[in-house]
Amino acid sequence: MKKTYLLFTAFMACVFLFTGCKKNELVLIYDANGGGGSMENQVFEEGVQQVLNANEFTRTGYIFKGWNTKADGSGSSYRDKQLVRLYANLGLYAQWVDPAGGGTPCPGIPTMNDIDGNTYNTVQIGSQCWMRENLKTTKYATGENILLVTDNQVWYYLNEGAMCYYNNDASNAHIYGALYNGYIAGDEDLCPEGWHVPTNDEWNILANELGGANIAGYKMKTVYDWEGEYGYNGNGSNESGFSAFPAGACSGFGGGFFNMRYQAYFWSSTSSDWRKIMRGLSSNSKELWSSGLENNYGFSVRCIKD
Repeated sequence: MKKTYLLFTAFMACVFLFTGCKKNELVLIYDANGGGGSMENQVFEEGVQQVLNANEFTRTGYIFKGWNTKADGSGSSYRDKQLVRLYANLGLYAQWVDPAGGGTPCPGIPTMNDIDGNTYNTVQIGSQCWMRENLKTTKYATGENILLVTDNQVWYYLNEGAMCYYNNDASNAHIYGALYNGYIAGDEDLCPEGWHVPTNDEWNILANELGGANIAGYKMKTVYDWEGEYGYNGNGSNESGFSAFPAGACSGFGGGFFNMRYQAYFWSSTSSDWRKIMRGLSSNSKELWSSGLENNYGFSVRCIKD
């Protein structure tokens, strides 16, 4: 009740107390909603598109996932720095989420390292021990460099193992990992020693452990970062602890990148005719789906313990 009163008071101050607001100017007020820090009110010109100010609030142990017109998240949602038009004064509440999800580390193996020195968390799901994060190594387990390709046309015509970063931006690997083509997905030296690219049967075991492929995707997706489509909330519950981010992919047809924030694609090491079977997650579905695709696509890799 107190916050509602404060928002109303601020709006009335602009309208009636002559604080410099013009007749066609509107005020947007940002509320930390349990977080800390401060943000200035933002002035909008009525009906004119404008970018929301970047979030400056923080909350210990939580991740900021966007804004909502109601503190409990039941109102209209807005992304950080979204382009919007206002036709009335508005208050936006920061939305926070615990990023941990469910799952427990593999017994005796809470983390593992690749040859580059990257450290990955692990998660035990049924009888399987998985990496909790996407692979981002630039070297085979033998120490040999993996071919890094930044040219779309070169990528398309390759017939050997290679990697890239989404939008050719290596900083994306911090959260989303790297993207690898299908030629490398069957290489026994891609994953660290003692780990391997899962077979399609191993993906099926995972799906069955999570209640079947039709619901497994929801339990694998992170609780934030997935963009909703067609009115669907794209985020998952991550109760499995698999922590799948929407890393997108590199196209097998002429190169190019697509679907970051909307889909995740993972290679299996299983071939079907001249294609490899991959597994996918979508923002508008709870399913862990499968398809056979050409080796010149670039997808994420999750390693599984031998």
